[in-house]
Amino acid sequence: MVLLSHELGLGYAALKKISKVLGIPGIRTTTYLRHNKTVTAAEIKRGLESLHRTREQVRQAYADLDPDVAELLREDPDAVINISVSFDGTWHKRVFTSHYGIGVCIDLLTGLVIDYEVLSSYCHA
Repeated sequence: MVLLSHELGLGYAALKKISKVLGIPGIRTTTYLRHNKTVTAAEIKRGLESLHRTREQVRQAYADLDPDVAELLREDPDAVINISVSFDGTWHKRVFTSHYGIGVCIDLLTGLVIDYEVLSSYCHA
């Protein structure tokens, strides 16, 4: 149920309502928080693995395109190569009241997302 709430972008309160509508016992707060921590860690790990695979595909695409890059990567698989990217970002809300946004770096050759950054204009101090 916690994974379902993550996939739907819902929180604990919504999960309680779903349980009530379905007529099943609700999940306790402590149980939800424990499972939420596990699910969050698994989703972060899955996301990082996906980014790693994407970056490898981009490196391979540039190696297929340029023999010099292919030779460089054969000599040093961790070598830094020059790629062409596009960067764009958006904020959570359309008006200027949003405190959260995201920036995305996209490879131009493959069209794959190779990195992202979650941004915040909120000052916790």
